[in-house]
Amino acid sequence: MAVGVLSNFNMSINSTVKVAACNDFPPTPQVGELCFKDGVLWIYSQAGGGALTWYPLTNIENTFTHSQASPSTIWNINHRLNTTDFVYQIFDNTGSTVVANMTMIDADNASITFGEPVAGTVTLVADADNYGMRSVDLGVMS
Repeated sequence: MAVGVLSNFNMSINSTVKVAACNDFPPTPQVGELCFKDGVLWIYSQAGGGALTWYPLTNIENTFTHSQASPSTIWNINHRLNTTDFVYQIFDNTGSTVVANMTMIDADNASITFGEPVAGTVTLVADADNYGMRSVDLGVMS
């Protein structure tokens, strides 16, 4: 299988790549063009000497966002994702990242305990094991 490398693609640590959502694939795509369609990131490329076509780079996005309107030291989350393998990130009302540990209760429920009452949101992205990750707080990653 052939692997293409973007040799002119440079990013610094604080870089952001934004891909616009597509309702449909472009009719005349360029090689290397990206499209975020129906929760999946696609690239127009040629793999293994085959024809040019759209290839998925990610799985279907399976997420849940819990909003905690009133400050609390314990957030009980019924995410209904049917898994304990996911990544999550917590934000307070000001949009700042909050670091806290999540306890898995079962495949559809979890809880977060804080040292002081917090209001905000937590977003869980399921199917993390397909990316070689286990449940981790993104706030502590560098």
